[in-house]
Amino acid sequence: MAGRFKNTAKTGGRKKGSLNKTRDEARELIDKVLRSKNFGGTKFIFEKLAELGNGVECAEVKDGETRVYSKEPNALALKTLAEYRFGKPAQILDVNAKVEQIGINLD
Repeated sequence: MAGRFKNTAKTGGRKKGSLNKTRDEARELIDKVLRSKNFGGTKFIFEKLAELGNGVECAEVKDGETRVYSKEPNALALKTLAEYRFGKPAQILDVNAKVEQIGINLD
């Protein structure tokens, strides 16, 4: 079992209250991309997710012929929108689950 025993001091990792530089750098980079000319900010991202969630109609021109087709609603886009709206559901782990032995001897 991972972790530490009760009433023992924390001995490693980032100190409580210290800056998380990696997270801050990642957020900075994401904000920079969203502010660029190619994106219209976070509103644009959510509009595109909603569009994918509803399904889209596409037109493609190849060899002078126009082909129109539709894509089914994207389940991952819908899941992402739901997680942003309602929060990501908690994952419950059963730590008391019985484990079956398979007869491998590591001695």
